[in-house]
Amino acid sequence: ALQIVMDIKSLHDLVMYLEEVTRCEVCFDSLNSPIMQCSRGHAFCQSCSSQVTQCPKCEALMLPDKAIQLMQIIERIPKLCNYKNRGCSKVSLAGDHEPYCIRRTFVCSLDSCKWSGEVGFLIDHLDKNHCRYKYKYISKEQTAIHYSILDQNNSYHSIHVVDGNYFIFIVTKDETKQLFQQRVKFIPLEKYRYNYYFAITFFKLGSNPGEIVFKHTMKSEVCEHKMEDSPHCMNLPLDELKLLVGPTGNLDGIVEATRM
Repeated sequence: ALQIVMDIKSLHDLVMYLEEVTRCEVCFDSLNSPIMQCSRGHAFCQSCSSQVTQCPKCEALMLPDKAIQLMQIIERIPKLCNYKNRGCSKVSLAGDHEPYCIRRTFVCSLDSCKWSGEVGFLIDHLDKNHCRYKYKYISKEQTAIHYSILDQNNSYHSIHVVDGNYFIFIVTKDETKQLFQQRVKFIPLEKYRYNYYFAITFFKLGSNPGEIVFKHTMKSEVCEHKMEDSPHCMNLPLDELKLLVGPTGNLDGIVEATRM
């Protein structure tokens, strides 16, 4: 395979040059597939080409066919991240980085929250405004949790970090249905290769060592730009969980991540 060796500055200069010469002649932004062209080879986004009858650069006629080879070439050109103005210096192929960039905008929407900002600031926002139960990291894959399910709060959220990615545990208490509902939102910070499952074990402090009192497993749901609402959740019987509440008033447990 052909290998090209260059320093980071040269790579960035090359990518910036390629971005300049692959701009649409109508909107002057990076070309988006499908790509059209005029009879002299100037290129346009298809949505832009429908707005003109002749090339604004050379006045040649627009061709009705897509520029297939140009589209294939552009798809393989590394690009600077669209969030470069926010400080991201990554260079990658389309789809390999931007959907997971830590500089991308994320909308919280937990508890009807209106906050939006860079993903890099999401953890601080959640920790200050939404996390209502205690948690403590035990190891890379395990976290200890402590729910105060006897108080008046009907929602509890916490943050877990696995493989450098964010996982938000969303927990709601429905006193009417007597259910404890849990969801796990997966906020990736890089192109991921695994599905993540979380096994949650609840136990009563003082129970026999190794005794599993209540255990369930659920799959995390990917959220790239917003904390999407979802009907999918794990329903746990509230009356059974209340029997496990210890003398401190907490429901204690262990969360363990598994990659599949």
